[in-house]
Amino acid sequence: ILTQKALINLQDEKGYPALHYAIEENALKLVIELLKNGADVNARTNEGNTPMHIAVQLNNLEIGRAVRKSRYFNPTLLNNEGDNALISAVKQNKIKMLHFLLTSPEDYNKQDKEGKTPLHYAC
Repeated sequence: ILTQKALINLQDEKGYPALHYAIEENALKLVIELLKNGADVNARTNEGNTPMHIAVQLNNLEIGRAVRKSRYFNPTLLNNEGDNALISAVKQNKIKMLHFLLTSPEDYNKQDKEGKTPLHYAC
């Protein structure tokens, strides 16, 4: 599959490409290889979750780092709940991921669909 870039981002009925499954299985080496070989770092499931959303749900810092290293990573993408990855970390009380995302250079202060920023949820 790694040699056929058109296949690497194929999604199943839940909207999951191989990258999302690799993240859910905590397969860091596979995540890195998929990203190196053209996996879409911003791919969304049917629920709108990106790879970073999945990493946050699992509180997986190592995979979060691998996802963030991609030059195409977009931290402002919202899932169907209207949450970016930082808002998801706050709502799910994922402290390790929250700290990681807050210390990253990306701007996570984008508002959700209700006009709230991550700070609103933290208070």
